[in-house]
Amino acid sequence: MSNLAPPIIVSDSGDIYVFADARELERKLEAIDVREAGYRAYDSEGRRLNLGTRQKRRRIFGFIPTTLERAAIVGVDPNPVHVAELEALLRGFLSRIGIDPGNRDLRALVQAVVAVSLEARR
Repeated sequence: MSNLAPPIIVSDSGDIYVFADARELERKLEAIDVREAGYRAYDSEGRRLNLGTRQKRRRIFGFIPTTLERAAIVGVDPNPVHVAELEALLRGFLSRIGIDPGNRDLRALVQAVVAVSLEARR
């Protein structure tokens, strides 16, 4: 996944979630939601990301074996061919929350959505 350009943007029926990187996405998205929801995920340059789950073996209390299922990025388009699709999602999101997307390019749209996301986390 070396060609992945953060931040990672996940769309869930028009709602937008922004993750700083793959690790944050894997920590914050629930595996069951990834399996059942219709998430669409992109990097900041318009590459589609395929979300799935991975199982990780662990030991609880150092000796009880268990398997945890975690959300994961399981594939990345090699080229950013979904720029227009991502721009449309971001424009729609910004419009719904009362921000005029204007004629911003993809980079400016991503920055605007990141700023909204950071403000919402405060």
